[in-house]
Amino acid sequence: MDNRKIAEFLKGTIDPNQRVAAEEQLKQVEKIIGVAPSLLQIVMSSDVEMPVRQAGAIYLKNMIHNSWTEAGEEEEPRFHIHEQDRGILRDQLVDAVVHAPPPLRSQLCVCIGVISKVDFPGRWSSLVDKICVYLQSPEVAGWHGALSSLLALVKCFEYTKGDERAPMDEAMNLLLPMVQSIMVNTLLNDYSIPALAMQRLILKTFFALTQHHLPLNLVTQERFSQWMEIVRVVLDRKNPEYDKKVEDEDEREELEQSEWWKTKKWAIRILLRMFERYGSPGSVTKEYKTFATWYLNAFSHGALQVIFTIMDSYRKGDFVANKVLRDGILYLKNGVSHAYAWKFVKPHCNIILADIIFPLMCHSESDDKLWKDDPIEYVRVKYAEILEEDSPVSCSEQLVNAMCKKRKGVMPKCLQMINQILNDPNSTPRQRDGALHMVGSITDILLKKDQFKDQFDDVVVQYVFPTVGQPFGFLRARAAWLLAKLSGLRFPRDEILQQIMRFLVSAVLSKDEDMPVKVEAAFALEMFVVDQHRCHSIIQPQVRELVVELLQIIRATENDELTNVLQKLVCNFVQDVAPIAHDISMHLAHTFQQIMDGASDLDGEKTVVAMGLLNTLETVLVVMEDIPEAVLAVEPVVLQVVTFILDKSIMEFYEEAFSMISSLIEKQISPAMWSVFEGTYRVIERDGFEYFVEMMPCLHNYITVDTDAFLSDSNRVLAICNIVKQVLLDASPGEVLECHAAKLIEVLILQCRERIAPSLPGLLQLVLERLARPISTSELRTMCLQVVVAALYVDFQVTASVISNMEAFVKQLLSDTDCFLGLHDRKICVLGLCTLLQSNARPTALQECSREILPSLILLFDGLKRAYAAKALENAETDSEEEEEEEEDCRALEVEILDTDEDEIDEDSTQYLEQLERRIHASKSPLPIRTEIIDDEEDEDSEDSDSDYSGEETALECYLTPLDVEECPVDEYIIFKDVMLNLQMHDPNFYATITNGLNEEQRKSIQEIFTLADQRKAAAESKEIQKRGGYEFQQQAVPATFNFGSGVPPSSLR
Repeated sequence: MDNRKIAEFLKGTIDPNQRVAAEEQLKQVEKIIGVAPSLLQIVMSSDVEMPVRQAGAIYLKNMIHNSWTEAGEEEEPRFHIHEQDRGILRDQLVDAVVHAPPPLRSQLCVCIGVISKVDFPGRWSSLVDKICVYLQSPEVAGWHGALSSLLALVKCFEYTKGDERAPMDEAMNLLLPMVQSIMVNTLLNDYSIPALAMQRLILKTFFALTQHHLPLNLVTQERFSQWMEIVRVVLDRKNPEYDKKVEDEDEREELEQSEWWKTKKWAIRILLRMFERYGSPGSVTKEYKTFATWYLNAFSHGALQVIFTIMDSYRKGDFVANKVLRDGILYLKNGVSHAYAWKFVKPHCNIILADIIFPLMCHSESDDKLWKDDPIEYVRVKYAEILEEDSPVSCSEQLVNAMCKKRKGVMPKCLQMINQILNDPNSTPRQRDGALHMVGSITDILLKKDQFKDQFDDVVVQYVFPTVGQPFGFLRARAAWLLAKLSGLRFPRDEILQQIMRFLVSAVLSKDEDMPVKVEAAFALEMFVVDQHRCHSIIQPQVRELVVELLQIIRATENDELTNVLQKLVCNFVQDVAPIAHDISMHLAHTFQQIMDGASDLDGEKTVVAMGLLNTLETVLVVMEDIPEAVLAVEPVVLQVVTFILDKSIMEFYEEAFSMISSLIEKQISPAMWSVFEGTYRVIERDGFEYFVEMMPCLHNYITVDTDAFLSDSNRVLAICNIVKQVLLDASPGEVLECHAAKLIEVLILQCRERIAPSLPGLLQLVLERLARPISTSELRTMCLQVVVAALYVDFQVTASVISNMEAFVKQLLSDTDCFLGLHDRKICVLGLCTLLQSNARPTALQECSREILPSLILLFDGLKRAYAAKALENAETDSEEEEEEEEDCRALEVEILDTDEDEIDEDSTQYLEQLERRIHASKSPLPIRTEIIDDEEDEDSEDSDSDYSGEETALECYLTPLDVEECPVDEYIIFKDVMLNLQMHDPNFYATITNGLNEEQRKSIQEIFTLADQRKAAAESKEIQKRGGYEFQQQAVPATFNFGSGVPPSSLR
């Protein structure tokens, strides 16, 4: 293929007017042998414009990602790059990365990574040789590309261990010393930007090599020491150009992005990772215990000296990059837990509290500027940091908390400093903010100690309430933030709680209040609504105003966490909010529309906010379900949103849309909602069945909530049939989707019974054809069998006529009875077997398998007995369970103060990691196991595991049928007993055939089933009598004798 023609196509993809046609032309020619190498030639050609080369690099990357490997045996045939082209690319890619300019290099490195996952080392053993040649070359210009290629290779094995990463370990045995030598002998003292960029690549490579698994055979103690020395040098070195006081935010941002500080960032990440994952005795697996002890003794002092140097620079006002400061603080936090490290930290404790933690806790100049210039952006930035929990501020909160919680003597020093600041009339507002921030950071510890807990009423009155009237918005916000931390206090004096609520409500409702204060007050209100039911009466008169104002705040800030506040208010004040349910819904819908209109491509943050709005909209719908007029008011609004999502194919929100549809039709289905059914069907036709599982609750409700309306239009039945047909006949939908499709058929059969008789043969044929094809999981096979069993139960004659090989079906059913789990599945299986037993056209396979019939039924009833018992236990919400949970929470909050020479040992974590390790290695699975999480308690109590009903309940059991309703007249125990008695009376020969082979234990089980049948029948009759208002006494003759043997099985079973 002519390279110029391909270049023209690539150029067309940049032009919006030609993009579609150009992409189609590329798609047509990409299958031609030689096109992939031609793309690489275009990318590397200096005669081609850079935008075209970039387009070529991206297209080549996507092509390799999608088409490098051949289709698997169970996949449909698809295009893959010819081996001839693959060989050329493997030969040329490293050279291309070495010579490519930076804008292209990253795309080509992705190509190396994708290919390495598949072809290294088998088909690409030359990769290591190529990298080695460039690294050994004296031409420094080639090192960057070689190091980039090496990083791409190492990242392919980043999360592997053992035999899986053996090829990389072997390669790194050669390359790691080479890279270390380059770093030490050439790069480390070179502060130029290209040299710093290569240093960063080397450090990133070492981090990727060791961050998940430290190969001790590769990284020996000697090598590890050499790398720790590299890390020390990188972190200790100074450069006046970068280590200085910053003049403004622009300079700060420039320094944050500089290669100098990026290199330090990766160096300190290595230092932190080695300590927290491999250097903490008591919290590592057995293989690292010796290493951890060695690390702690050999490196703690040196590493902490490096950290102290960084902290000292920050203390003096010199610039320190946020991520370097953050990881330095986290290193200190981890060091607090270890006696050996703590003895080096302890002398600096006062300085750390006063000069590191406290300044970070204070409202900064940059905070103040952002607050004044753009309060909405301030809210966005601050709450993004809180959620991420990795900013220097949040890490300093963790450090002060760890120091006060785990080491004696720190708490008094901290409280003394806080008291001094708060009681000093000369303290600045920012200092007061920092002091209150520190109080909030250790509140969880203080509230567990009686001597502090009882003083918090006075703390609130003396230090928090005075800040409420301050002219500084950040202090009012801090007051609200701290009050949220205290929401669980008893507050013996009602007037204090009332004053708190007045402040919070006023802050939210005030039109003049700063937005960050309103947001903090809203979050505090949420906490008090949840933790303090006494405050409900205070809030109630203004709850409508609060809800309306919250809607305005949500629209202004687009903060998804605020939707949780709104949900709590709506859920706790349903009757008060009901009159404005329509207004709430309209506001949420308009805000959702605002977000949709404001972004052509939704970013992650906006997607989360939009999802929060949809979830809140559904919450309004759900909590109003017992207020029909409110539901009717909300339905048109929800319908508008749902229709918008489905019509525009906004797939990110399909799950939320289908969930809202399901909620709307849970009790009744309006005419408007039947039009949504048609829209739902169009989604399947247009977008395929990717979201069929999410759609399933809607389809289930359409069939079961108003069956008459559903059946009134034959097109609706046809739509359901077409949906399940599309799923079950597709070549590779996945067995989870197929299970759901089969379940939908079963629901349709059991709900509609003879009313869908014309469709029954076609549905059965679908399922039988799927049974005839290969099936990987027992779940799908059982579900397909279950559909046929349900059809036999509903219409034996029609079903028997469709099943071409009834004998094979019966044998499969009997062999798979142990795969029927949960209540519903076992019940329908029992009913199906009973139907077969009492049929006049009994299959001959029952005669052949006669010895298996009753043992299979006993197995099913045994499971049913456990399942019913577990369900009853699950439904019994006892006070004792709640008390146990509270006791566990209290135990979890107990604080253990460590002496100076004590380590914090996480024995549970260590034990868990070791057990996990042993189980992975002991696994007999023929497939490679990357990760497996095992419940140790379940393993220890494996003999009793069958009693755990929740472990057997199927995921599809939530889709109820008429057989699952609470007062279902169909009782499988009673039916089974009646069938057995009927067989004994009318078909004694067959009865003898199925019972003669029973052993004594099995006979006893049958007796127990019969006894249960009588008990359940008596219970049902008693319920019926209670419904009618009690017993109706009639004059009857009293028999001379009473027969109490109705529950005793026939004599042949004794």
